[in-house]
Formats: sequence, C-alpha cells, structure tokens
Amino acid sequence: MSTTLVAPLSGWCAALDESPDPVFRERILGDGISIDPTSGEVFSPCDARVHSVTASAHALTLSTEDGAEVLIHIGIDTVQLNGDGFEARVKAGDVVKTGDLLLRFDLERLARAAPSLRSPVLLLKRPGLRCRRLAPEGPITAGDALLRIEHDPQAHAREHKTPAGQHRAQAEHPAPAREHTPPGDDSARPENAPASAVLERRLVLGLDHGIHARPAALLAAAIEALDVDLEFVAGHGRSANARSPLALMALGAAHRDTLTLRASGADAEAALSAVVPLLEPLDAASDSAVADNSQAPSCTANGPGSATTEKQAPAPGAAIPGQIAVGGLAMGVALQLQASPLQAALPDEAQVLPKAEEQQRFETALDTVAAYLDTLAQGSAGLGAEIARAHLAILNDVELAAATRRGIDTGLSAAAAWTAAVAEMSAALQALKDKRLAERADDLRDVSARMLSALCGQAPTTVAQLPDHTILLADNLLPSQLLELNGDGPAGICLAGGGSTSHVAILAASRGIPMLVAAGPEVLGIDDGAELLLDAQFGALHLRPSPPAAADFGRRIAALAGRDRAARAHARDPCVTTDGTRIHIYANLGAREEAPGALDAGAEGCGLLRTEFLFMHGRAAPDVAAQRSAYQAIADALESRPLTIRTLDAGSDKPLAYVDHPPEENPALGLRGIRLSMAQPALFERQLLALLQVRSAAPLKIMLPMVSSLEELEGVRSMLDELAQAHALPTNIELGVMLETPAAALTVDVLAEQAAFFSIGTNDLTQYTLAADRTEPRLAASLDALHPAVLRLIQTASRAAGARGRPLSVCGHAAGDPLAAPILLGLGLRELSMAPAAIAGQKALLRQLSIEACERLAAAALASPSADGVRELAREFLTRLPREEAQRREQDRREDRA
Repeated sequence: MSTTLVAPLSGWCAALDESPDPVFRERILGDGISIDPTSGEVFSPCDARVHSVTASAHALTLSTEDGAEVLIHIGIDTVQLNGDGFEARVKAGDVVKTGDLLLRFDLERLARAAPSLRSPVLLLKRPGLRCRRLAPEGPITAGDALLRIEHDPQAHAREHKTPAGQHRAQAEHPAPAREHTPPGDDSARPENAPASAVLERRLVLGLDHGIHARPAALLAAAIEALDVDLEFVAGHGRSANARSPLALMALGAAHRDTLTLRASGADAEAALSAVVPLLEPLDAASDSAVADNSQAPSCTANGPGSATTEKQAPAPGAAIPGQIAVGGLAMGVALQLQASPLQAALPDEAQVLPKAEEQQRFETALDTVAAYLDTLAQGSAGLGAEIARAHLAILNDVELAAATRRGIDTGLSAAAAWTAAVAEMSAALQALKDKRLAERADDLRDVSARMLSALCGQAPTTVAQLPDHTILLADNLLPSQLLELNGDGPAGICLAGGGSTSHVAILAASRGIPMLVAAGPEVLGIDDGAELLLDAQFGALHLRPSPPAAADFGRRIAALAGRDRAARAHARDPCVTTDGTRIHIYANLGAREEAPGALDAGAEGCGLLRTEFLFMHGRAAPDVAAQRSAYQAIADALESRPLTIRTLDAGSDKPLAYVDHPPEENPALGLRGIRLSMAQPALFERQLLALLQVRSAAPLKIMLPMVSSLEELEGVRSMLDELAQAHALPTNIELGVMLETPAAALTVDVLAEQAAFFSIGTNDLTQYTLAADRTEPRLAASLDALHPAVLRLIQTASRAAGARGRPLSVCGHAAGDPLAAPILLGLGLRELSMAPAAIAGQKALLRQLSIEACERLAAAALASPSADGVRELAREFLTRLPREEAQRREQDRREDRA
C-alpha cells in the first residue's frame, strides 16, 4: 500500500541534505525533500485532512487516510515574520483534495527577509512508514510526482522491540492536542507510569515564536532515548505528547504562555533537565513533584535550567577555524567591536530651540562632519579614500538636507528632523529589490551616526579608540569602521561572518592586518580582554592558550617578523624560483597615492588599476581632462613601469548616481562591467579617449572587465581605433581581457584573436563558477578560489593562453594568498598582481620554490575533492618547505666542499 505525494509548489527540487537548517537536514522531524519556490502558491500534495496551520501561516500539516502526516514548511526561520506575507486559505479540520490551494505567500517579501526559501516537504516520523523520492534534482512544477509514502511493517516491528521503542511508537502515532485533566485523575496519567513517579514543572515559555517546527523537533529528539512519558499542558487546558513534534506544534503555545510539564518514568528527571532549557523559560511558576515529592532541577530564570540570550564563550584552549582573508600572525587581547554610543542624549523635543537656531545647529554639524570626512579621505588612499568620499557624497545629498530643513521648519529639532529624513531614505533603499542597492543603507546609517554625534556636540567618529595589541572581533565590519581606527589599527581581525573578497578584507590587506573571516558565531561569545592567538597562516583563532602554546606562537611571530624584515630588505630584487624561472610581481592600485608604497614593497608595476574611484562618488561623470590627469599622475608615479588600467567596472554592487540602473532580479548577472560601458557609449568613449592620451615609456595596457564574448572585445577595439583616428592620437595601447566569467576562461583561444593579454580575476571567477554570491555572508566560507573547479578553469585558461603566446596573470585575492600562489605557479602562471602589503612576503616565498615542486602540488590540488582538501595540501607543502630548503642548502655545501 502506498500514497503518492505531488509537488505542492513550483521551484527547484533538492535533497534535504542541502537544507541550511539542521533540523530538516538531519531529518529530526522526518524524511522528505525540499523545494526552492519560484511562485507563491501552495497546493495540497494529496487527498487529506488539514491537521494544523501555524498561527503565522508559514507551515501546515496534513493527515492522510492511512495515517501518514505531511508537513509543508515554507522557507527557513519564516516563523519570525509573524505571518507577514502569508495568507492561509484553509484551517485545521478542513478536508482537501489533491491540487486544492492551501496558502499563498509573498515570494519577494520572503526573499528579502528569510535566511533561505528552501521549503521542506516531510513525511513526519512514524513507525511503519517510509518515503521514497520520485522527483530528480532540478526544476519541478506543482502537481509533478514528488514522493511515495510506503508501509514498512518490518520497521514497525523493529520500533516495538524495546521499552524506549514503545514510548516512541506511542508518540509517533500523533494525536491532536487534547483537553487536559487534573493531575489527580488517573485517566490523564501517561500509560505505564505509576502515580508516585509523576513530576511536574510550570514555566513561562520564552521562545520568541512559540513552539514551531524547529523547537518541536529538538524537544522530541532530546527525549528520544529516554524511558519517559512527557506531556506538555498549555494554559488554555490543551495538552500534547512531547514525543510528537506534530502534537507540540498543534498545541499552539506562544511566547509568554504558561506551560505545565508532566513527566513519568525512570528518566523523568533527566527528561525535564533536557527539555526545560530548550523552552528558554522566562520564569518558573512552581517546581513540584506530584505524589512522591521528588526533588527536581531548578527551572528559575537564573538557574541552571534557564536559557540565556548571552553568547557562550568557547572553552580555553579552543581553536576556532576561520577562512584566511589576509595572511599573518597576531597575538593580543579580544575586543568586541561596538559602535561608540552617543554620550549625550538627543535634545528633548519639548525644549526645541527656535527654528533659526536649530537650522544653524544643523548647518554647523554638516560642516563639522564634512570636514572630518574630508580629512579622512585626504589621509587615506585607494579604497579607504573611496569610502570617505562616498560618505561625504551621502552627507552632501541635496534631498537628504532638504528633507531635514523641512522637518526643522515644522518645529522639529535638528536631530529629530535629521533622524526622520534618514529613516525615510533608508526605508526606500531597503525596499529596493536590488539587494546591493539596499545595502547602501549601511553607509547611510554610518553617516547618520556621525551627524547625530556632531548634533550632540561630540566628535563625529563612530568607532572607539583601540588599545595596543587588540584582536578585533565582530559579526561583520564596515570598511569605514576599519578606516578610522587609530594608529596602525588592530593587531588582527576575526569576523563571525564576512568574506575574503569583501571590501573590508581588501582594505585590511592594504594595511597588512592579519584577518580571518567566516569563523562562525563562537567568536561573538569571547569576552573582552581574553588572550587570543590569531593564526592567519593556518586559519584558526586560539582562545586563552596555555603558556607553552603562547610561547611557541610567540616564536612563530618572531620568526615571521624576521622573515618579513628579510623580505622587505630584498623586496626590490627580482623574484626568481630555485630553478631559475622569473616570476613578475605587480601591485593592485586604486589611487596615485598608493604607487610609491607599492614600489617600495617591490612591485614591478601596476597589474590592476581600478578606475572606479573616479566615477563612483560624484553626481556627474568625470570629464576627459579629469580622467587623463588622474591616469597620467599614476603613470608618472610608476616611473615608466608597466601600467594595466581596468576600464570602469560599475553596476551590480557599485551603482553610479548619474546612470539609470533599472531594477535587476540578479544584478551580479546583469548590466555590469563591459556590459554597462557598452550600454553607456558616451560615458565609455570619454574614458577611452582619456586613456589614449596617457603617455608612458611602457605600452599602456587597457583591461576590460566581465567580458564573455569576442564581440564585446571587437566592439571596444573599433571604438579605440575610431577615437584615435578622429583625434589624431597614437594607439600605443594593448587591449586585454579580465577573465572573470567561466565563458571567458573557456574561450581564451577565441578571445586571443583580439586580446593581447589576459588577467584572471579570481574573486568574480570563483563566485560565478560556484554560483555563490560574493556579497552573501552566509556563503563566505564556501567561496574559495582554491576550489578544484576554479583551479581547473585556471588551468584551461593557462594552457590556451600559452599556446597562443598571450601573457596571463592573476590579479584577484588568490594572487596574494601564500597557500594559493604555489598552486598558481604550478598551473603555469608567471605573473601575479596583489595588494602592496603582500608583495615582499610573497616574493620571498616564491624564491624558495621550484616550478617542479609547484607542478606536483598543482596536480594534487586538481585531483582533490574540495577547497578544504586543496588548502590542507598547500599547508603541508609549505610546512615541509623550511626542512627541504635546509636539506637543499646542506647538499649544496657538501657539493661545494667536494
């Protein structure tokens, strides 16, 4: 006997193993499948009765005639929306047919608010039933065959072999929540439980969203192996068996409801100790034992059974793994980053000054913050200067200022008017479908905090000053926060989220600050002042190390410092491997001010000049003269060394104020890079004309971002030739392609017809190869350029470029990664461009390598199943390096003596 379930909604079908929620991924509730929806309607997968619909309408359960229970749960953590965006079309007790409409939901609303849209469709656990998957992974339409529910008598028999199994069997035939009867009524007592063994607890439920799918599953799992009958009784008199997640969900227990827990059996006390913390009790109404007065664990809010919202620190000596964003070592004390709170209260609206004085207060604050941001921009370079100028542009936004002045005219204080204007603009940004534009609200909040500080007479800084030897900890970090930290900034940074290709990581690399990202929430539980070792060579943060471990780490730091001094002493020497292969090392630059430092670090020129700094923060596009002057200044600063200028890479997460950016469902796949330039020919022609006028002893190289076809390259070549002819300019220019799309990497042989050179942008190539948005913090840990798929694309491009005599370099994050560089050499790369701070150390490392050894490492990396495996191979390779180098030197000495 079997029942077929059809897909209740349309979307992408995938296994539960890919669910981001461990309750579903580990099948605690039951087995099934997940669907990533493409529409907002849910239909009945079979003929059934509606067992329950959650109050928030994000999930419902169905009961079939043969006793199966099916859960449909829309998205992950959607209970937190409290029903916003959901509309239930059925209620508990309704009889439905296959294909009947069950509920509707706002797909766009969920996409913005929920951690994931993956929607599990589960056969809830019950003895004697199992489900078999019918749908393959891929697109599915509502009504397509999805699962088959089959009876398994042998499983049913196995479930009844042990006493604990008897408890499970009773629970997994879920009955609806029932009316509760008083403790003295034996008819209400759990079966097989003697009266003297009944324990009772009363508490106030602290779960913000009540008992929904996840806590229900965890509660049932917590007592699965225990010999206990546990009943939950709600204040309204209904009760549920704790072994049945379905019954617990149907109980309808909400935040701050009073619950009574009644347990009987040999493991009654253990069961209460296990489940009470999961309920996050706010209070304990009473603790008592019925019939035998047994003593029970405390359930007070401050007792051992209570949950806390404070994050728990890892144990001393713990090693928290993280992804390396900037290599290095740091020893220091923890500091959780918090924006400095306003020390003065905002003005009391009942004591608002006359309008003219409030207007003057606003204008004075504007001038103060503008001067501060201008100083910040002048004292920074590259990305840092871009950030400060971007915030200055926000501060000077005419609409924001006008809205504030209008608010003051209505009688508000300057602070209240500014706050209201910012709130309106922030809401407008966050409401945009384009996530990257919505994220600009972070910059607006940053500027707003500075203004509020200034309006209260304080310095317009948003970050506290750091003590020496600080290891900065945070969930995430804005580039502006790092930009204004005092002195040299922190000794190191470890983020719970973030990504190795983020702007703040690029800024940290430019300042030489070791940094780990994607280390998980454990880092947020570390107390300020705790001793830390940040190992951004092997990717771990060590908490409160033992004295021997700290001493050993100190020796590593001293050795690294010695190597850094030696590396800087020889920074300008050529980079040649042990077997005589010349490796060319260039710098990634974002402004003229960075060039002298890059040359001192050993750069042989500029392998990537980002031109966005000229375009991003004005209200109009820069003219030809302004661009030519900026490009010429950088060429002059490089003293005739090679200069590769990337044309405007805007769009996606870098919109231009003066270009209309229509909403895009997926901006990373939309109008960005060369696509935007070709769609704005007047803007693009001005840039090309300015580049044609740059004079340098070395041929100027122009590199095009986000190319995916030969036609794009041919179009740019035609524009260059026409502009040169029209303005009687020489064309001493090499035109090249940045390999950021798999399409470009796989067609190097075709693109070589027009391209004089190629450069691999590993940041974007990785995100497009792995289909993982580099701006999405939840994917940061998996976004790794050392993934074998990315390495195989690089190998393909390297072979094709070499076969056609075209130079190939890497200018992405991987070029400056000590674990990645040996592999890149093994794949045939001979040119690397990186942040200036990484150059001296990377040159010193590569001088110790042979191409033969790198090729062996690269071959092993290509055969590895994962990025983690590749990194482990590289770590072992570099660990052996000093020993092998010492052996090689000893062999050389022996040969010399002989």
